Amino acid sequence: MSIYQRKILIVEDHDEIRMLIQNILFEAGFQSLTLASNFQMALECFAQDAFDIVILDILLPDGNGFDLLKEIRQTSRLPVLFLSAISDLQKQYRGFELGADDYIVKPFQTKDLVLRVTSILKRAYPDNQETVQLSTSLIDFSRAVVVRNSETYPLTAKEYAILRVLLDQKNKIVTFDSLMAKVWGQAFDGYNNSLMAHISKIRQKIEKDPSNPKHLMTVKGLGYKLEVSDHDNV
Repeated sequence: MSIYQRKILIVEDHDEIRMLIQNILFEAGFQSLTLASNFQMALECFAQDAFDIVILDILLPDGNGFDLLKEIRQTSRLPVLFLSAISDLQKQYRGFELGADDYIVKPFQTKDLVLRVTSILKRAYPDNQETVQLSTSLIDFSRAVVVRNSETYPLTAKEYAILRVLLDQKNKIVTFDSLMAKVWGQAFDGYNNSLMAHISKIRQKIEKDPSNPKHLMTVKGLGYKLEVSDHDNV
């Protein structure tokens, strides 16, 4: 499983900030985001699902993030990132003492949040595959680029997410609906043409002859498949 498929719980009581965090992470390629606006809702989310990381505010309308972290640590060692307007160092120290992995003070930079979350997930789940050597090119997920014929081609967030999904199911058919749901979310209606456009652009980067692909294959009427042979280094 790639880090971009890891389940993230966002606990934030302010609607605008909560949606901002969700949008930032979604645009960065993260596919599984759950939102909670208070202490009780967060507990209910934990009772219903298993998460890989929590982004946690301290000031909640029905409790505080420190107490919620204590509850989490009774049953789980999953990573926790505090994202709070409280800049007091003593509060930050308390968060770390309770087992937080990182602490960001609001207001925050978009890139800072993405880098912190990515870094924590890479440390917590080190089995993530960062490079894929195909016969025609090298996909380097750590830099979000494709290297072909000594040329470097940057990947967009959507291209990156599409390749991650296909790689996780390499040599298997990923249906159109499944791919769109994982990349665009459940409300993916109307993105069919966008998906085809992204696939075309990916082929231009990873294939020697995009009109005659050897790796990113279309399975007519079903979906797409990323073919990685035994001779390819994965």
